[in-house]
Amino acid sequence: EGRDSHSLRFRAAVDRSTNYAWGITNSPQQAFATKRKGVGFHDLTSVVHEWIQECSQNHSKRCHSGKVILPSRVIDVGSADGSKSPRLYEPGDDEKDEYVALSYCWGKTLPFTTTPLNLDQHKRSLDFNSMPKTFQDAITATRSLGFRYLWIDAICILQSSGIDDEDAL
Repeated sequence: EGRDSHSLRFRAAVDRSTNYAWGITNSPQQAFATKRKGVGFHDLTSVVHEWIQECSQNHSKRCHSGKVILPSRVIDVGSADGSKSPRLYEPGDDEKDEYVALSYCWGKTLPFTTTPLNLDQHKRSLDFNSMPKTFQDAITATRSLGFRYLWIDAICILQSSGIDDEDAL
């Protein structure tokens, strides 16, 4: 409730075994998928950028991108050149901006999480080199796409506390 109901949902990945990039976007009116051969991780952001532009320019009535109310915590990914470290950011009430969300499989354990014990430290800085490669790739891709904010559940929702509610989502 109180959140903007329109958002551009876009997923992209590279299958390292076949070297295919794929993307899919879903909106209430549309779904499409596409593949490109011979695309590596560093090329993926330019491909995704093309797909986002295509959707924004040619499907403006079906796809919506733009500023939405931010979740209670997001990662400010820092500067594109890495000179400014990523950090956990708590936006003000009803603060709007664009953000990227990472969808991934947790696996059996996830060593990099936000807890009540490290929350203040994460607000100052997130140690990029201590993060799992999936998180590092998500931050790098978010920076490359020109977005400032990223949502990763393990970092943006307090873990092992039981005190966070659905507003974090």
